[in-house]
Amino acid sequence: MHKSRIFLYFLLAFIVGVSVGSFLKLSPMLIIVVVSIGGLGLILFWRREWRLVVIALSIILFAFGASRAMSYRLDRSVLAEFTDRKNDITFWGYVNQEPQISATSQKLVIRVKRVIIPRHVIQTDESILVTLPPYPRYDYGKQLSLIGKLESPKSSSEFDYKNYLAKDGIFTTLFYPEIKEVNFKINLFESTKLRIIAGTLKTKNIFENSLARALPEPNASFISGILLGSKTNIPEHIKDDFSRTSTTHVLAISGYNITIIAEIISAIMLIFLRRSVAFWFVLIGIILFTILTGAQASVVRASVMGILVLLARSEGRMYDIKNSLALAAAVMLFFNPMILRYDVGFQLSFAATFGLVFLSPKLELYFARFDKLTASKILKSFKIRDSLLMTLSAQIFVLPLILYYFKSFSLIALPANLILLPTIPYAMLLGFISGLTGIFLPFLGQIIGYFAWLVTTIDLRFVELMAKPSWASINFNFGLIFVTLSYTAILVFLMRHKIFKSRNENK
Repeated sequence: MHKSRIFLYFLLAFIVGVSVGSFLKLSPMLIIVVVSIGGLGLILFWRREWRLVVIALSIILFAFGASRAMSYRLDRSVLAEFTDRKNDITFWGYVNQEPQISATSQKLVIRVKRVIIPRHVIQTDESILVTLPPYPRYDYGKQLSLIGKLESPKSSSEFDYKNYLAKDGIFTTLFYPEIKEVNFKINLFESTKLRIIAGTLKTKNIFENSLARALPEPNASFISGILLGSKTNIPEHIKDDFSRTSTTHVLAISGYNITIIAEIISAIMLIFLRRSVAFWFVLIGIILFTILTGAQASVVRASVMGILVLLARSEGRMYDIKNSLALAAAVMLFFNPMILRYDVGFQLSFAATFGLVFLSPKLELYFARFDKLTASKILKSFKIRDSLLMTLSAQIFVLPLILYYFKSFSLIALPANLILLPTIPYAMLLGFISGLTGIFLPFLGQIIGYFAWLVTTIDLRFVELMAKPSWASINFNFGLIFVTLSYTAILVFLMRHKIFKSRNENK
């Protein structure tokens, strides 16, 4: 067995352990027993039977994943002790995420550093979700004093709001507190991080303002969405149209965006620097882009995989996409195991990528049977077959999750994606050039913006047209059992057709 395959098994063992620990409450004694079995296997078979050693280590990693998920408790919050009290409490902290602004309110994630109560100042370091009026605005990094009553997040039978916030390390909420700006000292590392992220977000705002000058709405907001993942200013009716046509993923950052950023930075740096030095600038560029887009699950996954590709190329090693996908998931789950159960973006992103990696080879074999047909040759020459293959692979894997979370199914998802997706790279490229040029030469940015406006107008009108029929989307109501059975069936199909074997092994 190859080392890369063993590494994959270890990663999968940890991920499965996190999954089990996220959904089931295992007793600490059971975890100890499982670790003991794995440890005993290591002692008995070390340097004697390596396959059993791999199994023993996998058992230990499984137990570690389960314990990691179970140890991520919701009751470890210091601030939770001050919730639902009658008296106001003073908190000092800073804005730790880009504000979410609507017409009626703004939501801030505040990193609380001090809790001030009569005769006591308690040092802490955790986040709260604060709801305020839409004005005045508070930018990232702004230090604030807030006075109000902390509340526990309220869940309902339909939505587990408490765990939804907990996945981001938020265990308490604060509504419309008395607020004022303050100035207090924080450590050098934290202040440096704040300056870097604040500068990155400021660059993002400059770019978005340039787009707003070059293009009218909603085209400017649409380009901001497909380039930077900024969906705040996109009108709700447009979001609904994308949802009804199952093309919402277009508005999310994917590996394609990471590839574009890496190629642009690489092309610029190679003009002035050696390839080995340019590599580090590309690496930093990917990290800054991840920060720029709010570090969404899909972006982090794509960034980790993109960085692994760069590392493989720089070291002259083969790149294994299966291992990269598993490593990206394992790293994210190690730092925050709750995203596996409560972050829909994480689930959809990995499900879609999993479909592209494992299901598309099988579908490609089926498609190859029709290569001699004239229609198939035409589709292949226009690269429509490749788009159909990728769309089907991704849609099949995300469909159970979409039906479970969103309770609807788009009947026109396939044709909508096939027609829309080929135009998105042109919209991204023209929008990027228009926004970047507009920062330095506004007039030239507007000229290029006309072409971006034309492409994005066609895209938006097309999605609107496809979403109009009443039958475009139908409602379903499926539970978790349906999701489990669906993915079990898909997994059985893949294992039956030996999709998990590499092409070299098949040969």
